[in-house]
Amino acid sequence: FVVCCDYGYWCVEVSTGKVRLHLEGTSVRYELLGSKASGLAALVGKTVAVSGLVKRVGHGAKGKDDPGTMTIDVKEFREAAAPPVPLMESGRTLDRTVWGKVAKDDKGVYLAIELTNPDSESSPVAVEQRVLFGSGVGGQRVNCVDAATGALIWKVSVPYPAFGAPTVVGDKVLIGVGKGDFVNTVKDPVGLILCLSLKDGAKRWETQIADTILGAVTVQEGRAYACSKDGNVYVVDLEKGTVLSKFATGSPLVSSPVVTADAIYVGNDGGRLFCFDRKTGAMRFTTPVSPGSPIVSSPAVSSGKLFMGTRNKGMLCLADPDGTKQTVFMPPELIAGRTGCYDDRGLPAVSGDTSELKWTPAEPLTKPVAGPLVVRGRFLAVDFGADPVLVDPATGQIDKSSLPTKASGEGVWIHGLRFTIDDGVLVCAASADVQLWRAKPETPATSLPTVAGDKVFITAAGKDKAKAFIEGRKIVDGSLVWRRELDDAPLSYVVASSEWAAVATADDKIALFRASDGKVREPLPVGGKPVAPALCGDVLIIAGETRIAAHDLSSSEWIWNYKDQDNIGTATGQPIILGETIWVGTTKRGLVAIGVPSSQAKQ
Repeated sequence: FVVCCDYGYWCVEVSTGKVRLHLEGTSVRYELLGSKASGLAALVGKTVAVSGLVKRVGHGAKGKDDPGTMTIDVKEFREAAAPPVPLMESGRTLDRTVWGKVAKDDKGVYLAIELTNPDSESSPVAVEQRVLFGSGVGGQRVNCVDAATGALIWKVSVPYPAFGAPTVVGDKVLIGVGKGDFVNTVKDPVGLILCLSLKDGAKRWETQIADTILGAVTVQEGRAYACSKDGNVYVVDLEKGTVLSKFATGSPLVSSPVVTADAIYVGNDGGRLFCFDRKTGAMRFTTPVSPGSPIVSSPAVSSGKLFMGTRNKGMLCLADPDGTKQTVFMPPELIAGRTGCYDDRGLPAVSGDTSELKWTPAEPLTKPVAGPLVVRGRFLAVDFGADPVLVDPATGQIDKSSLPTKASGEGVWIHGLRFTIDDGVLVCAASADVQLWRAKPETPATSLPTVAGDKVFITAAGKDKAKAFIEGRKIVDGSLVWRRELDDAPLSYVVASSEWAAVATADDKIALFRASDGKVREPLPVGGKPVAPALCGDVLIIAGETRIAAHDLSSSEWIWNYKDQDNIGTATGQPIILGETIWVGTTKRGLVAIGVPSSQAKQ
């Protein structure tokens, strides 16, 4: 059984791939087309099976949620008291048989579908020759049908859309529902865990929690576990529905938990994996697996390994054979994008203001910072004017090692190639003596080059009424892919990934573009003179005069603002993401660190 959103549910024969039955989705009617459609007028009020070519037309015409209109080009029809009816002769064409009741309105004769399942997003669950699934927006119910025929056994209305899969334990069916969905958060969130009878859908109990449940409920040894969008894992007594405990992750949870004999594993919107002890509730560990990108895939555990799907790193298999935790520093391919990320630990888990995530710096680090922060080896070099120092990002303490020598030149080295600007011209060279290509923009280049994916990004001087431009060029030959006008002069180099390109501008904003084609996004206001932002996945960290904040580019929402930002003065350079901490040099508070302090840093 396969779920297919607006198209409902399909039952496919495993050995042949032939479709055996279809449970309709959003469509409550089919428009009848073709020369044989008129013959159905004599069967108004009758239940029929109509065969022909099925199409959906006008999808999205009235908005992104508009399902369009289903049509069937009638080839043949017959009276049929009830399903099952044969579907798709070969199982692999758009020709199929649709079962419904012939009806007529001012538009003419049509086929009315008696059992539909609007917004089919709940994964089906099969048990004891039954199939159970939820109905989403417009349906708001839990359904149970006969697995052989598709005939309805029972359906139960629920207060909110049911997106998650039902969970069957003995004679109980558990499912989570609530206000909101994977993308949208409502002003008055609420979630419910429902326990129904497998026999007839009668409600056994319901438990209200703070926000919606979008994944499946997991059951282990008499307890039900549910992930809520409020960032908590709820533990509920299976018989009574009483909330026994909850475990916080600090960021919305939209998938299902995996529960073993002794542990609970969940992934949150902050891109972090959490492991809790199932019996004591203590957090065993947390680690960033998808920095800056939400985890929407539910984890799975097998043979001592945990498997998880991510949006920006593909499928991951995680294990901890020796108990050690190692930091992997970013390769040149990522540093060339000037994103400000320097290791794989990603962003700290921050929700709301950051008052509880502020490191207390050593006294020498509270002096005004004079210039941009620079990563040298595994250390952070902080410019205090006459006395630059090295800071260990693992401890937040000053390191007495000698300052490593800064790499010469302002170009970008990647793939054995060096990209530089020579008198306003973009140059790609294999060595000091071998130039591969030179690309002269229409107006002189004004920033250092940035390389991300298959493109090189630069800013260029203005022309006529345009104050400046940003360009994306092919890395292979420097040819122009796109060129867009900036609203004001650039104040930084381009910060780029394979998805996004951003640059600080003199109108106190961050200009944003899609990296692939230069599609313009709404600029982000900083509220004062900005510096180059940092970019981690879909999260942009901005800094400037009295401002440090995080913005989610995928949802176009502000995630948090730094609580003490009014007292920092001005940021002196791009934020640095290193050691699961955001580091910002400021003129009034010195070195600001936003993250979870290590035990040594706390001491």
